[in-house]
Amino acid sequence: KSYRMIDAELKAYSPAFAKRPRWVVFSKIDLLGDSKVLQKAEKAFAAKKIKTFAISAVTGKGLDALLKALAKEILLSFRP
Repeated sequence: KSYRMIDAELKAYSPAFAKRPRWVVFSKIDLLGDSKVLQKAEKAFAAKKIKTFAISAVTGKGLDALLKALAKEILLSFRP
């Protein structure tokens, strides 16, 4: 629900946002009691071809994968 609302706001601001790649970052995963909730959400976004990352700033889990993917995306954006 929140994703759809933010997505609609971005598209209303600029239609160019609709053409950009989308990533969803689930934070505070250290507070999740049931990992099945996260797995279900990841599957839903994967079905829409949206890349997801699950991170915890407290434990550091998932941060390396997110930072590496972000660095790669930035480097690719500068290539002609």
